[in-house]
Order: sequence, then C-alpha cells, then structure tokens
Amino acid sequence: MSRIQRKLQAQVDGILLSAIGTLVLIACAAPASPQAVIITDGARFAPAALSVRAGEQIVWRNRSPDRHSIVVEPVSDETTQRLAPMSVEDLRSGDLYHSEQWSLRFEHPGSYRFICAIHQDEDMVGALTVVE
Repeated sequence: MSRIQRKLQAQVDGILLSAIGTLVLIACAAPASPQAVIITDGARFAPAALSVRAGEQIVWRNRSPDRHSIVVEPVSDETTQRLAPMSVEDLRSGDLYHSEQWSLRFEHPGSYRFICAIHQDEDMVGALTVVE
C-alpha cells in the first residue's frame, strides 16, 4: 500500500469512527419510553407512586371497564409557579374509556399528585416525583 493510500485509508477510518461516535451519542440521548400508569379494576393506579426525570413522559392506560378522568395537580406552590405557562386543561385527560390512554410530559421538577376526578371519593390517587 502506498503512502497516499495509507493516508486516504486513515482519513476514511477517522470519518467512520466519527460517524459511529455520533450514532452512539444520538442513541444515548434518545428519550426513554414513557412510563406507564395502569388504571386497574377496583379504581386503582398501578403503580400508585413513581418518580421520573424532568422531560420524561407518563402515559395513563385505562385497563378498567369503567370510565376515568385523570387530573394532575402540583403539590407545592413552587411547583405550581413553574407550571405557569401550562393551562389547567393541559393537566386533565378528559374522559378515558376502556383501552384509551392519555399522556403528559413533565418538564418541571417537583411533586405532583394525580387523581381520578370520577373516583376520588374512592381514594383513587397517585403520587409523582419529577427530579432534575
């Protein structure tokens, strides 16, 4: 192999390594699959408490034959202030019937609770912590 061919091969190898490195970084930076909260028979959430990182999404899936309606509420005034750009409607699922789902991305660290507006008297409540 001539000196020019070796230089050319070294350049190609460098480009390939750079491309591989970029793909690895993209794969590592890809968002995780959303965590799921299952709405079960018996008017319960599973899990009833969870923790996610800021920027992650949670999806509520109704596996119950009953209608449900999720409402997310910040627990502290500080968390409420961080949510100021969001409207109250952004934090409500509306009616979820069997096999339907609703998701919400949590951008702001803090403590939240989620309730079923229809079954809150049956203590259908969950807790969420969003960390940096």
